[in-house]
Parts: sequence; C-alpha cells; structure tokens
Amino acid sequence: MDDQQQQRPALWFRPGEVDTGQGVAGLYRVNEHGQPEVTLHGSWSDGPGMVFSASQDIPLLQGSASGKGITAVGNRLSHSHRDLFTDLQDTTLIPRYTIEGRFYLNEEELALTQVRVSFWDQDAWSLWDAFANENPDRISFPPKVGFREPLKRTAEVAGGSISIEDDSICRSTTRPNGWIMESYSAFTLTFTEPVSIDDIFMRWLLPLQFLIMSATGRPTGIRTLRGTNDAWIIGREEPGLTDRWVDIRTSHALPPQGDINKHDLLHLLPDFDFAKQIPLVLDVVDRHRYSVEHFAVLRGGGAEGRLARLVAAAQLVESFDHSLHRAPGRVYLEDRLLRLNQESGELLDEIIRHKRWAKDVVRVRNIVVHGLETSEQLTRDVRSLQVANEILLLLFEARLLVELGFDKAKAKRFIERRMRHWQIKAAITENYAHLEAMATRDL
Repeated sequence: MDDQQQQRPALWFRPGEVDTGQGVAGLYRVNEHGQPEVTLHGSWSDGPGMVFSASQDIPLLQGSASGKGITAVGNRLSHSHRDLFTDLQDTTLIPRYTIEGRFYLNEEELALTQVRVSFWDQDAWSLWDAFANENPDRISFPPKVGFREPLKRTAEVAGGSISIEDDSICRSTTRPNGWIMESYSAFTLTFTEPVSIDDIFMRWLLPLQFLIMSATGRPTGIRTLRGTNDAWIIGREEPGLTDRWVDIRTSHALPPQGDINKHDLLHLLPDFDFAKQIPLVLDVVDRHRYSVEHFAVLRGGGAEGRLARLVAAAQLVESFDHSLHRAPGRVYLEDRLLRLNQESGELLDEIIRHKRWAKDVVRVRNIVVHGLETSEQLTRDVRSLQVANEILLLLFEARLLVELGFDKAKAKRFIERRMRHWQIKAAITENYAHLEAMATRDL
C-alpha cells in the first residue's frame, strides 16, 4: 500500500481469533502523512454494542486487507458513531503503527532483528547515484545507462551495526512501454538480539532522522520502513525458511516541497568517517535529546513568529551547552554563548568582528522573554530579532558539527561552503546595528 490515502476493505480480529473467523468488517487506510487508520463497521458478538464502552486503547488488532496480514498496534479511539436500530457502527481507530506482511504478529513478537529505512532528502545528503550514462561523450542519443552500485558503508555500534547501502529500483513499464530507474539508498540496522519496535523508533531511527534534518535544515520523515525477525515462526514453518520481511506504517512528515542539492546542505555523507562517526550520532541524540527536540521544532515550523523563534533558539543553545558541560553552579547565558563559540572555532567573532555580540543577543532575548518596556518596538521592527536568531542557529550548527566528530576547521569549512551561508552572513552584518541599538536602548 502506497502512502497515498488508499483505502481497502478489511476484516478485523482480536488477537488469537483469526482462525475462528469471528471478525468485524471494516476498512484499512494509510493517509498522506503515512498515518494508518482502522475503521470497524460493527462489534464482536460477545462484546458491548460499542467497540469502546469507555475511553481506552485497544493494544493490538489483527486484520486482513487485500491479501495482506495487518497487525495494528496501540489503537487509539478517534471517533465512533452507532446506528440506533442495528448493530452497525463506524468506529475509527488510530494505531501508533501497523505491520503489513504475509502473517499476523502477537504482542510478544513486536521485535525486529533487522530494519531497512530511508528518509525524505536522504539521497540528496548521501549523493546516491546508482545509474550513469556510459556513452563516452555522455550526450549522445540514445543514452547507454548502466548500473554502478555505490559503496556500502558500515558502522559497528553497541547491540549491532548500521549500514547505508543501495536500495535503487529498476522496473519496466507499460502504457507507455519503458523503464523506470531511480537511485535510492537505505540504512540497514542489524541487531544481535531482537529489539522492540518502540525502542527502534526512539533509540535508532530518531538519530538517523536527526542526522538528515541537521544537514538539510528542514523537516524529514520516513519514506520507507521494513523489518524482519529471523526468530519468527510462521505457522508450522521453521525459522529462516520463508520471507519474513514486513512493511511498517507510521505517521511521518509530508515529503518536503522543492528540490534540494548538495550546496544547500550543512554536511554530506562523504564528509563522514562512517564507521567512526555514525556511532557518535546515536550518542549525540541520546545525550542532547532536549536540544534535538528544540531543533526539530525550529526547523519544523513549530515556533511561529520571530518572537517565539528567538525564545526557542535561545533555549536550544542554552540547553545544548548545559548538556555539553554538566557542572554544578549557575552559568549565565552570555558565558554559554561565548563558550560554544570558542569550542567551534570562533566563527561568529570572525563575522561580527567583536565579542559584544553575546551580550547584545542576551539583552534582546531578555527583552522578549520578560516583556520589558522596549519589547513593543520589536513587533514593529523585527530586524534585531532576525539577527539574534541567525546568530543562535549558526552557533548551534557549528558546535553540533564539532560534537559529531569534525574538528573546528572542518566545521567552519562546511558552514562556509553552504550556499545560503552568505545570505546568513549578510543578514547578520547588514542588520547588526539594529540588534546593537535595541540591546543598548534605555540602559
């Protein structure tokens, strides 16, 4: 099922009742955000007239739709309507995720030993290119297209390994006749022991999603997600004798609008020593989870308006420095900004050409947070807010690169090669006087 609001007739069962045939007719749908939905048109004969007699979740349902087995996990009631004169009803449930395959799973089987996942914008970051025109001059018609499998990279991590490898497609078409060839990469996660799907989402997939988002500066989401467990026993079959791969559907961001290329990105796959630095990504997200959440809000548009964005950006860098330096005692925000700048190569000193910028940013942030008398002026002229926000985000990105294992010189080079860096630099230098004026007003 593609994530294109497809809706399929389905028959839904409670766990352990598939073989009895005591199912409830309904629908199975995956919307444009990848969010699965389960609809029930009735209730089980031994149950109440309403599927939900009170507000509660159904931990697990098993269903059949279009020849696939569906396991719906963590089903939350969305809405329910019942006909007053019959047992017919329309109850919609929102699962945390669903699993599609040749079979059904029980609660104790919701664990995987291998996962293949790809995210939106991943192939812009990885520079994945599996097909090439092999004509010597590269412009002659017809082209001679050949497949060249890109290099597989692998990193060993606690509990398993993470690889990035080819996941390209090549298939023939009819009406019109032709071929479709598209380059894709996928992260492959291999575990030494089965890992629960919930843990996979939070401890393994989130860091990889953050890696892509930190490069592109815009929201990303799961494009495809498949998994398997080599210990699953299907019917009377022994482990390892049949295809155990399943598709996992869960809510994700819409595909980003507009193309993005390598010149727009903060970092790229070839920049990394994959084996050494990918384990750092998992560690960074684990240690700086609060900051990661703030970054996602800022890049995802969750902080609307200049005032809210400045407050969120200040919280981002303050929390980042705090988790970098877990020491007792109070540290003022100005000192945190200067410390982050020093640890990332003093890029802001080079742009602004003095160190007073930290004091000015903190002063404007305080005006916004505490609603000081001059705050009204910020609603009419946002240039000082824009400068402060750009400074804070640039500071976070530079220090993040160092935390991901790049030295200061490389971090500075990556930031300066990004096409929009010169727009950011111009926004700071051309409008800094407005930040300075606001910061020193009424002092």
